[in-house]
Amino acid sequence: METEILFEETQQFSKTGSRTITKVTCILFLIGSILILFTNSEDKVQTSIGLFVSSIISGGISFIFNKAKLIMQIRTDGIYVSFPPLRNSFTICYWENIDKLFIREYNPLGEYGGWGIKGRGNNLAYNVSGNIGIQLVLINDSKLLIGTNQPEEIASVLTRLGKLDYLTEQ
Repeated sequence: METEILFEETQQFSKTGSRTITKVTCILFLIGSILILFTNSEDKVQTSIGLFVSSIISGGISFIFNKAKLIMQIRTDGIYVSFPPLRNSFTICYWENIDKLFIREYNPLGEYGGWGIKGRGNNLAYNVSGNIGIQLVLINDSKLLIGTNQPEEIASVLTRLGKLDYLTEQ
């Protein structure tokens, strides 16, 4: 059953960051290619294999940074979040499973170790930029933080729904 989408936000990693990773990948590939030319003949096969594997890994990382996006939806039945291509299906937090809900400032590196799908155990974050997010505390005591660049719009929608808890920590 499809529910009505009341708000949707899609975020991607900055183009500058994606370009930097692609440039670094190209530079590393070029350095590796030059090294192959100057190695001993018996080392060339191993060096070539290492360069190939490194290129595949670097290319995969570049691909993920260029394609990854955070999709968050507020719907009539709850909050939906996905992070394609790493997690294509939506994680759904139904309203009845949310104990507390507030918008807060956070430290991506200090609290979660960076950007992406981060965290440990029952304390996860989905984020790609910024330092403001929607904090969900579920009835099973697990926590989910979803980064946002539109906190005012989200606050407005959640207030209309009577779901935003202003009295908790922010």
